[in-house]
Amino acid sequence: MSTKRNFGATLTSNGLFTVASAAQQMWLESEAEFLLGGGSCGSLKTSTAIVDGTTEYDNPNMHTIMFRKNLRDHAEALRISRDWFTQHGATYEENAPLLRVGDASYNATAHTWRWPWRSTFQFAFCEKDDDVLAHQSQSYTCILWDESTREASEHMVRYMFTRLRSTDPSLFLRVRCGTNPGGRYADWHMKLFLGGACPHCEPAQRVPMKIYDDAVWPSDGRRIGKRTQFIFSRVTDHNLLGAGYVDNIRMQSAATSEALLAGCWRAVEGKYYDIFDADTMVVPRQTIHDEWYWEHWVGCDYGFSGSSAVAYLFARDPDSKIIYVLDEIVEKRMPVRDFARTVYERFAKKQPGQDQPRKLRIMYLSPDAWNDRGDQHTLADQMNAVLQANGLAFVQARNDRSGGSMLGYEMLRDGRHLIADTCSLLKAGLESAEHDPVQPEAYLNVVNDPRSDARDAWRYGLYSYHREALKPCEVRVEERVARELKNCDLTSAMFQIAKIREEEDRRCRPKPYVAHGSILRRRIAEWEGQRGRCL
Repeated sequence: MSTKRNFGATLTSNGLFTVASAAQQMWLESEAEFLLGGGSCGSLKTSTAIVDGTTEYDNPNMHTIMFRKNLRDHAEALRISRDWFTQHGATYEENAPLLRVGDASYNATAHTWRWPWRSTFQFAFCEKDDDVLAHQSQSYTCILWDESTREASEHMVRYMFTRLRSTDPSLFLRVRCGTNPGGRYADWHMKLFLGGACPHCEPAQRVPMKIYDDAVWPSDGRRIGKRTQFIFSRVTDHNLLGAGYVDNIRMQSAATSEALLAGCWRAVEGKYYDIFDADTMVVPRQTIHDEWYWEHWVGCDYGFSGSSAVAYLFARDPDSKIIYVLDEIVEKRMPVRDFARTVYERFAKKQPGQDQPRKLRIMYLSPDAWNDRGDQHTLADQMNAVLQANGLAFVQARNDRSGGSMLGYEMLRDGRHLIADTCSLLKAGLESAEHDPVQPEAYLNVVNDPRSDARDAWRYGLYSYHREALKPCEVRVEERVARELKNCDLTSAMFQIAKIREEEDRRCRPKPYVAHGSILRRRIAEWEGQRGRCL
């Protein structure tokens, strides 16, 4: 299979295509089958991708497709393609069926350029993960994703590799992603191409411009089996757009300017938890000295097919009142009963080294688990059938996404909530959360994104639980006696022990509810009124 392509043969309206920067030339000459081109705004990513997708335009077996969230978003790319493609005999067709032979059962469309020798270049849409299924009978030699960190999930890109095929061995089969930093899907891009580090402000884990052959898919660690490369490009690599364009970027907010001009993957505009600081809000698990008598509770969000099943163990320090997230469970395609059993064994069952099991107060589960699916056995019923043998059961969580999002924001900001370093998915979920454009006071829910599932499970546990229980009576007595011994002599402390025990025991007694005065008179009047209506 050939990997050297004569990109200089690609023609523009002015003649041969001329490379504008070293980064652009490296992209076009890359031998990596899977490439990410990104950095600052205005670094020619879209035009470079179009040139890359047309280097074999005179080969009848060349079929390129370029994806955006919807067809309207291709406006700039269509303008560029009109300037180039019409010079070489290509004709344009809007909303053309994807199948070139016309299949009535196939209703997806694209804007398609066709050359006289049957090669094609399509501008298509992919908004949801399931949209890739429209291409399951297609074959493409070059697959392009524009603004991929904002619009292309790992599932979308990964599935489309199954459509990367040709019977012509001379063609170089490749996938190209072009993007600026930031976006709901930036996390998997960073992990796959950059090793999880920002090339602008952090030590490199995967060196930009270098080709690697050991990359894995972040979701499950499976080897890709393709050469990968990250091309780091900046607007300052060329002078095609003029100095005024750079000044326009610099006048933006700090986060926007840093992301668009410097190509910083950590500075993200539109981030919901903009106060999140992993250095202060994520703490080593061994530094949280939780005791068995601390309040513990669980927040869960169950998913099986596209989404994940996630559970978090919460605890409240009775002295500092800080709420901690101690541990997380993340499972893909785990049956509902097995997940309930896993939650019990990890969070509630007595572990080696514990004097007694945790004091687990309550367990919250996503409200959709109570949906009636027609067989009178909801997911919650099946989970509780497993848990009830151990004296536990899930209850329905509160599903106020705005209230839960804001409560988490305030508690993190005020230092009333900390996360253990064992909760890596939750950390990634909070770092990547974006404002919902429809409901700005809430974070954006991203379907089939494990980080979104983690945020929901965390929100269910944090927002649904408001009760604050006392320490066990014997623990409170011991602590007060210890303070008395520090402040006075032994004899005086001994006289106080009985009084302390009586006071703490009184705090544990339920207070009788007695209605009196105006409350009692009103209730008697209501009762008599109801009695009169019944007679």
